[in-house]
Amino acid sequence: MANSRTIPNEWKTRTFPDIFYEEPEIAEDAAVGETALMQIKGLLWQRYGGLADVFIAGMVYVAYDKSDGNRRVQPDYFISFDVDAEAIRWRLPNYWLWEAGKAPDFVMEVGSPSTAQNDLGAKRDLYAEMGVKEYWLFDPADGDIYGRPMQGLRLVDGEYQPIDIQIGEDGSLISHSAAA
Repeated sequence: MANSRTIPNEWKTRTFPDIFYEEPEIAEDAAVGETALMQIKGLLWQRYGGLADVFIAGMVYVAYDKSDGNRRVQPDYFISFDVDAEAIRWRLPNYWLWEAGKAPDFVMEVGSPSTAQNDLGAKRDLYAEMGVKEYWLFDPADGDIYGRPMQGLRLVDGEYQPIDIQIGEDGSLISHSAAA
């Protein structure tokens, strides 16, 4: 159990409330999308890494309820634009929604059989409620997990609408993210 503690950083001291962080069990099929996760991380860092106003994270909890530290969600990857990335890094281990000042702009989940139902239901609904502008789902099993290889959803008036994805002549998936 975590106790009240003071965590110093370079500029200030922060005090956290008594919170017991419950760590979820790791799914047996967690390695299903491991290669895809590494490739996505590389692409995101290649495009946005090092920009002072862009925060990129993978497997970092997004804490969305200031009164309850266990109300958090862990996207596979997310990006927040127009933020102070360095200040957010100093506030880890969580992305504190109220301190960052906004929800992530872009979230991507990589599917596995054990997470698919949650990714397509509860997580999608929570991301919409939080105000995540785009929610992308990548299926490393070519559609066997999510029903199609890639899905993109854009938040419009509080509800996610599908983003058009084309198939290229070489079989590649082609789309555009307005958030990224």
